[in-house]
Amino acid sequence: MGERSSRISEKWIKAAVLGSLWAAIEIIAGSFLHNIRLPFAGTMLSMFSVFMLVAFMRHWKEPGVILRAGVVAALMKSISPSAVILGPMIAIVMEAVILEFVTRFLGRHLFSYMLAGALAVMWALVQKVLNFIILYGFDLVRVLEAFYQWAVVKTGLEQVTPALLIIIVAASYALAGILSALMGYLTFRRPGEKDRADIALPARKRSGYLQQSNFNNYNAVHILFITFAVVITLYLTDRTQVWIYLPMGLAFLAYVLARYRRTTRYLRKPGIWIQFTVLTFIATLLWEWLSTGAYFSIEGLEIGLKMIFRAMVIIFGFSALSVELRNPLIRSILQRNGLSNLYVALNLSFTALPFVIDRLPGFRTMVRQRKRLIVTMISQADLLLKKFSEESSPRDNVFLLTGPTQSGKTTLVKETAGLLMEKGLKVRGILAPGNFRDGKRNEFFIWDIKTGKAELLASRKPEKGWTPYGPFFFNPDIFLKGTATIGQALKERADLVILDEVGPVEMKGKGWHQALEMLKDRRDVRQVWVVRERMQKEIRLNYMVPGENVIQSDQWTAEGLAEFLSVD
Repeated sequence: MGERSSRISEKWIKAAVLGSLWAAIEIIAGSFLHNIRLPFAGTMLSMFSVFMLVAFMRHWKEPGVILRAGVVAALMKSISPSAVILGPMIAIVMEAVILEFVTRFLGRHLFSYMLAGALAVMWALVQKVLNFIILYGFDLVRVLEAFYQWAVVKTGLEQVTPALLIIIVAASYALAGILSALMGYLTFRRPGEKDRADIALPARKRSGYLQQSNFNNYNAVHILFITFAVVITLYLTDRTQVWIYLPMGLAFLAYVLARYRRTTRYLRKPGIWIQFTVLTFIATLLWEWLSTGAYFSIEGLEIGLKMIFRAMVIIFGFSALSVELRNPLIRSILQRNGLSNLYVALNLSFTALPFVIDRLPGFRTMVRQRKRLIVTMISQADLLLKKFSEESSPRDNVFLLTGPTQSGKTTLVKETAGLLMEKGLKVRGILAPGNFRDGKRNEFFIWDIKTGKAELLASRKPEKGWTPYGPFFFNPDIFLKGTATIGQALKERADLVILDEVGPVEMKGKGWHQALEMLKDRRDVRQVWVVRERMQKEIRLNYMVPGENVIQSDQWTAEGLAEFLSVD
């Protein structure tokens, strides 16, 4: 009937658990540090990540889990309401890469943990330097060099060389990483029974932390366009006169502002304007000071303004890319290119994230109760691992009936239900027959299999209070009634429950989504879900339905399907 669906590997399940915990830490700690505008917030997040990951590396010793968890946590970072997500995503992945490969090469012991911690936190410094160079170009190096020479002359500290400054700063970051790894190592202990509390995973829901963008005009072409525009604008800024690069850059900024209005959020931060002001001030005053002794330079002012312009192009361009990278097309790419394990792991992580966030303490409490926090997180992780393992096991009791549009799926399943009921089986659920006008579907109804009652679900004609989707308007009250019908069928322990139909609306948490959430938890009831052909693979992966449980409507008769479904 279909291709075999392999179960998600245990490494990916553990990565889903750890990824959700890591993302929760990033959200809670990141929000706290952002709100109090604490300097070196990125460094502190890196330290906390090292602290947590070292403890988990002692708990779960399989190689590859940390690297996978980093990928999951980085992709989960895409839900962040921040205008710029690329930087934090890169930081998360690099921390995972460093910890994974250092411990893979040297083994898992205290020295390798401390070395990996030092390198992971030092990456925060490296990334910060790279960010500044990307933003302002190599003119920044000349500005800082001029400032250094001025400071040396004014303070008389010629012995403090640039190399020594770099060593001192790098050593400070390395020491922070070593201490974080050491604390993670020392505070680890396996939880006992008294540490464990039962975990009831919630249905997929939105949380106040998971702010969704209202941008829905995604277009993959814009990713290429934005990348090309940024590269060309920066090239012209470095190689041509102002009258060439300025018009193009301003046009690009206007385009980004018009299409991605949330990109302006980054410019509301006082810190970025302080950077702009300080760099322009230093460039203007000190650009020619060493050679001429003058404290004002027109060329320095031009260089300062040019660096700000370059930074604006980078900030707006990366902000726009951050929006486009939330494109649901990325999810489809994960499915179609052999990355189904990652796709399922992400689904599991997003399912648990609201719960994990609600159970974790605030950032201040995390810091004060570090030892207790690790035990709590490991306890939660073990219980989540058990739940995720159950969640990701194949649902052999669920069958997906699919086929081309207007191929008779609803008619086939209706006739099959009738034959099964004639055999004395208790068949319950809802069907979604429709009528046509001018060769196009005009209306949808839901038909209660038990009562035979039909009600209008959707129509091309707009109705007050109905929800538009595509060319149709849906009655939200009917979805509530249909969901109640499914719930009643499960209470009655029906022999077969039918849900017609499942499509893209449900994958966005609407339509029959709540009915699916009830059905997926009942492995003791045989079920048939009528699904659109183009959605069957996504639904199968999302709900772990085996590939051989996909039924092609054009390959079955009602009699044959009834015989197949009635076999225990």
